[in-house]
Amino acid sequence: MIEPPADPSAGPDVHLVASEPGGELVPSAGTELDALAITGAALSANRHAEATRRAYLGDFSHFAEWCNATASRTAAPLLPLPAEPETVWLY
Repeated sequence: MIEPPADPSAGPDVHLVASEPGGELVPSAGTELDALAITGAALSANRHAEATRRAYLGDFSHFAEWCNATASRTAAPLLPLPAEPETVWLY
């Protein structure tokens, strides 16, 4: 996430706005740097194909379900996020 410079003399402030209600914060349009940051954020959001994003979501959903089911059977606190390395290893 881009934040405004701590020192005002370092450059123009970058104001963050939500791309959609409840969406990720992105720099508002205004300066050339802001426009570049918005373009970069859009490119970053689309760095994976839709099928890859669906696969990641499915894989994580399965992992989260496994954590919850295993935790309820064993009374061990297995949290999917943030996952401990041991939890991932057990999975």
